[in-house]
Amino acid sequence: MKEAVLDVVDLGVVWQHRRGEVAILDGVSLSIAAGETVALVGESGAGKSMFALAVMGLLPDGMRVARGTIALDGDELVGATPPAIRAKRGGQMSMIFQDPSSSLHPAFRVGDQIAETLRTHGTCATKADARARAVELLRLVGIPQPDARVRDYPHQLSGGMRQRVMIAMAIANDPQLLIADEATTALDVTVQAQVLDVLRGAQQRTGAALLLVTHDLGVVAGIADRVVVLYAGRVVEEGTVAEVLAAPSHPYTLGLMRAVPRLTAIGTGGVLPAISGQPPNPGAWPSGCVFHPRCELADERCEVEAPVLTPFGSGDRRAVACHHPVTETS
Repeated sequence: MKEAVLDVVDLGVVWQHRRGEVAILDGVSLSIAAGETVALVGESGAGKSMFALAVMGLLPDGMRVARGTIALDGDELVGATPPAIRAKRGGQMSMIFQDPSSSLHPAFRVGDQIAETLRTHGTCATKADARARAVELLRLVGIPQPDARVRDYPHQLSGGMRQRVMIAMAIANDPQLLIADEATTALDVTVQAQVLDVLRGAQQRTGAALLLVTHDLGVVAGIADRVVVLYAGRVVEEGTVAEVLAAPSHPYTLGLMRAVPRLTAIGTGGVLPAISGQPPNPGAWPSGCVFHPRCELADERCEVEAPVLTPFGSGDRRAVACHHPVTETS
C-alpha cells in the first residue's frame, strides 16, 4: 500500500453552542494515498463538508477540532499556526468548492485570480510568467481560446467554465491533495461528465490524492477507487467502490443504493424506495447506533450500544459499523 498523503485519525469537530458544545464529527478516520480517489458520501447534514473544511483549516467561526490528528504528507495540521496552514493551502492542498460563483471574485479577471495563486506560493516569479501559466492552465482544463478567456470576468463564463477555472486554480501549484466538495452538483449531466474528465486528467497529471465529497453515487461509481460512507458525523461503512456499491453491508448504505434511479424502472410506475425518517440534528443524535431510529433491522442492542467500525468480509480495507450487517446484494 502506498504511503498516505492525507491521514486523518479519530477526528472530532465540535460547535460551540449557547447550551454547550455540540459534536459535528465523531471519531472520523480516513486516509488517501497519492493518485488515489476516495469518495466521502452521505446525506446532507452528515458532516461531509465539515470534514473537508477541517482538513483545509477553514472551519466556520464557533467550530473547532476537539480531538484527533490530520497529517498532510506527514506534517500535523491540528494545532499548526494560521500562517503554517495558509502556506499549505493552495500549495500542498487545494479545494474546489460547489459554487464557483461565490468562490471567484466577481471584480477580477479569471486570469488575474489564477495568477495570484501562482505568485502567492512562489510558483511564478513575475506577472508575465504567472499570466502565461494561467493561459496554460485554462488550456489544460479544456477552456477554448484560453488566451482570450484569461481576460474574462467570472460572469462572462458559463457555470461549467467557471468550475473549470476553479479546477485550474486548484491544480495551479501541483498540490499533493485535491478536495472537490460537491464540485459537480449544480451542473447538468453533460457538463458534469466533462468536469469529472477534467478532474481525472488533472489528477493523473499531478499524481494528487483526490477526496471527492458527494451525495451522487453515480459520480462515485465513475471516478472513485474507495468510498467512505458518513452518517451523523460517523463513518458507518468503507471499502472499494466495487465492494460497497455492489454489495453494501450497512443498512444505511443499502438504503442509499436502493434510492438511486435505474433505467430498468422506467415505465413501471413504481416509486423509488426511500429511507424512512430524517437524519438527526447535531446535538440530538440518538443513543446507541445513530441510525437505529431509521433502520429496519434495529433491535434493543442497537438502541443502547454504538457499533464499532470493524473489518468485514475479505475485501481490502472493507469495514462496517453495524450489529447486523447486510450480507445479500442490493
